[in-house]
Amino acid sequence: MKPIDLITRQQVNELMRFTNSYNRMEAIKELYNHTPSSMWFELLGENWSLCDNIYEHITPLSIRLSLASREDLDRMMNTDELAIFRGLSAGMKVYRGGYSDNIQGLSWTLDKRIAENFTLLNRYSRSDAGPRLLAEAVIIDTKSMVYIAGRDEQEVIAPNPTAIRIVNIDSLQGVSA
Repeated sequence: MKPIDLITRQQVNELMRFTNSYNRMEAIKELYNHTPSSMWFELLGENWSLCDNIYEHITPLSIRLSLASREDLDRMMNTDELAIFRGLSAGMKVYRGGYSDNIQGLSWTLDKRIAENFTLLNRYSRSDAGPRLLAEAVIIDTKSMVYIAGRDEQEVIAPNPTAIRIVNIDSLQGVSA
């Protein structure tokens, strides 16, 4: 069996130039076996907020994030994000806006209003997907968690949150479609 050849960061950067927000995560997943672990997690963190279809990759990403070392997960965050992450603790509430087919995802936010408004964004709004939903969860264990500050979403990547409740956003007072 021939060993897999590893590629350099320069080669990775060149490959990433030819991706967009909808195929970037697929390219990153493909690089998993062709880059050192440290480089792959840095790449994942740098590009997380640039991907618009993370939910389509939920299973392999959940597995990789759940099995990753804390050291590798820390590589996904820049210095400022790491400082914020270290201030977070188990038991915190996180929120996610979505629809019945994607409400259980990896990307959550610390800000309920951001989650409520997420389904109003053009690229995520889906009139044919049923009611807009808001999930509220608690992070029981931060060992597989990452904080990403991109797009000002106060994003928490959490492969295993414990959902408390899911409500129809349109039934909440003060939120309009």
